[in-house]
Amino acid sequence: MENKEIIEISNKINNEELYEEDYDEENEEIEIKSYSKQEIPLQLQERATEDINRLMNKKRIIINSDYQRNFVWTNLQQCRLIDSIFLGIPIPSIWLIKRKNGIFEIIDGLQRLTTIKNFMDNKLQLKNMTWVEKLNNKTYTELEETFKFDFNDYNIRLTIINDNDNNDKNLVYELFKRINQNSAPLQKQELRNATYISKFNDEIKNLAKNDKLISEILPNKKYGARMKNIEMFYRFLGQFSKYDSQKNQINNSDSIDNTVTSFMNKAITFKEEEIKYYINELKEAILKVYTVFNTKSFRKWENKKFKEAINVPLMEMQLITLYKYDKNYLNKNKNQIIEKFKELFKDDEFNYSLRAATSSSSNINIRLQKFQNKLNELK
Repeated sequence: MENKEIIEISNKINNEELYEEDYDEENEEIEIKSYSKQEIPLQLQERATEDINRLMNKKRIIINSDYQRNFVWTNLQQCRLIDSIFLGIPIPSIWLIKRKNGIFEIIDGLQRLTTIKNFMDNKLQLKNMTWVEKLNNKTYTELEETFKFDFNDYNIRLTIINDNDNNDKNLVYELFKRINQNSAPLQKQELRNATYISKFNDEIKNLAKNDKLISEILPNKKYGARMKNIEMFYRFLGQFSKYDSQKNQINNSDSIDNTVTSFMNKAITFKEEEIKYYINELKEAILKVYTVFNTKSFRKWENKKFKEAINVPLMEMQLITLYKYDKNYLNKNKNQIIEKFKELFKDDEFNYSLRAATSSSSNINIRLQKFQNKLNELK
């Protein structure tokens, strides 16, 4: 079996995973920044399969479930990889990130490394071997010594990102994005989650999973699979930090990728009081929207009913605008607020702001100002 076929199988399997079909997502170009070669914290190695298996057994190479997909290869696909190793065909480089505690996390190569481990742990019986037929129906321990030596000594290329306190986290994130362009695609928030590790990020993930009110609006089972809910929360926090309540607009608006990334990078150094402040800010904002819209929060009004899909630009608008209001006021006037919200969808300019360039500063501010104008009519 050729190396190209192995890559095609891996890509096909990973691309068949479920994506959120009811999540209104905007298209955003990946911004490529320039760095000098000396700044890039990459290390290239070759290690024998026996050595790699030893590191996995000692938990020096681990799987981070926050941004790695499950193992999905069939027995046939695993056997084809083992067959290619016996044939001496080079397999694609395994990408790892080395944390400051010395542990390696798999970025790209889960299917290949798990297959090698399964074989060496006697969990895989060989089938359809094309090189030596007598390898068929054998497990690792049943191989003749010469075949074991050949397999154990096979060198696998490793590309390692060194992640330590001295490295620019934005550079590490940039590397993740570029790797992701050439492998089974991860969502941007999954890449950020692997880069900007912090206690605050743990708190955000815990909130998404365990807060009852948030789970009612944004069920983690539905919106947490690819960390979309986490990205929504960071988007609000990042935009709200730039919100001018006097002018009712976002100042110095940046791309959503940069807004979310910048806030996550800042959160790495948050002290306890800052963590509590921003978590409470997020919870309070969501509670106020829920007070008015209940489970229809963040949904479009279309064809005389609320859509099932979450609309992120609307989420941003509702959270920022309603945050400034007293909860009792919102509760008392919720029916009128809902009617004013529905009127927005009769406005062509407002509707256009939800369709094209939704993250541009002009369209963000159009939504904020038009919603605020509608609410002002209640006074």
